[in-house]
Amino acid sequence: MKTLKEIRCHGGKKRLKLLLVDDHEITLESLKLYFSTRSNFEVIAMIFESLSAVSKAKRTLADVVIMNMRMLLVDPAIATKLLLETLPEAKVIGFSGLEDRRAILSMIQAGARGYLLKGCSPIELFQAVETVSTGAPFFSAAVSKIIQDDYIRSHAAPNNAKTLELKDCERKVLTRIADGLSNKEIADALVMSVRTIEKYRESLMAKLQIKSVAGLTKFAVRTGISSLD
Repeated sequence: MKTLKEIRCHGGKKRLKLLLVDDHEITLESLKLYFSTRSNFEVIAMIFESLSAVSKAKRTLADVVIMNMRMLLVDPAIATKLLLETLPEAKVIGFSGLEDRRAILSMIQAGARGYLLKGCSPIELFQAVETVSTGAPFFSAAVSKIIQDDYIRSHAAPNNAKTLELKDCERKVLTRIADGLSNKEIADALVMSVRTIEKYRESLMAKLQIKSVAGLTKFAVRTGISSLD
């Protein structure tokens, strides 16, 4: 039977059981040393191969699994998915030395609740473990930016996405079309030939799939390129 000291730490909180997964022994030992300085953490096992972490997590009922992202035999995201299918209550944190967008997103899709870069401080590491143990997500600042950028990219309105494809000259021409200027007036304002402005107009219609000047004007207003003030 476990003693009260084994079950609880200072303040009466349950100790968090940690499973460390990394193919570098020095990383595992360093992490273990860090966690040994805190009474509310208990490293229950250290694993060198991601697939073995699945069965080990089930046997030990790990609360939090810290998963290295550079494992050789089995993709960490696949191992994470299998682990969470076996032990749904466990929380997984991806741990990597690289800002790999694909790896980050694949881990999140697999169910990881956190992701840290190996340059993080011990304090940030402790905060991450404590946070994900409650079910809340925790990502380092650089990782959060990657996630936000991906969200913005995938949820961008089609019209806004199209504006990103426009060149500077095309934007200038479109703005003046929306302002009601004729081809000659636009040509004079931008110091171009009338024929060049006509080509820009044709290019804008083709690129934006719009068939009229009125349509170009509506697009410019809707996307904020022109306010018609």
